[in-house]
Amino acid sequence: MSVAAADSYLTNIRSGAHPTFDRVVLDFSGGVPAYGISGGPAPLTNCASGAEIPLPGDQFFEVQAAGTAHDASGNPTYTGPRLVLTPGLARVTGFAVTCDFEGHLNVGVATRGTVKEVRTMPLTNPSRIVVDVYR
Repeated sequence: MSVAAADSYLTNIRSGAHPTFDRVVLDFSGGVPAYGISGGPAPLTNCASGAEIPLPGDQFFEVQAAGTAHDASGNPTYTGPRLVLTPGLARVTGFAVTCDFEGHLNVGVATRGTVKEVRTMPLTNPSRIVVDVYR
């Protein structure tokens, strides 16, 4: 896990292509939450149901953050789609919110082909977690 912040709410997820990598960004209100990342060839699953997330790919990475996509009253702070396919990116095929339960927020990223490296970093002003997938 990385840096911590209280009341970190996911507000947006976006992606983009760069010359040597694809990027997925998780935007947060408040500070950057504590987070970690794991990955492998097994498809991603929903934390509540255990159902497989329908993301195409060869490798799957999951950011686990100590935040939520809803406020204390249960109102959503992230109103975007829970599953997004990203055609046009070299390696990232899509991303999905795989868990938003009791202070556990997971966002999965699917990739295809050879991935040299996956780097994550917290950034501030605005608060966000960046996932760079190098090809």
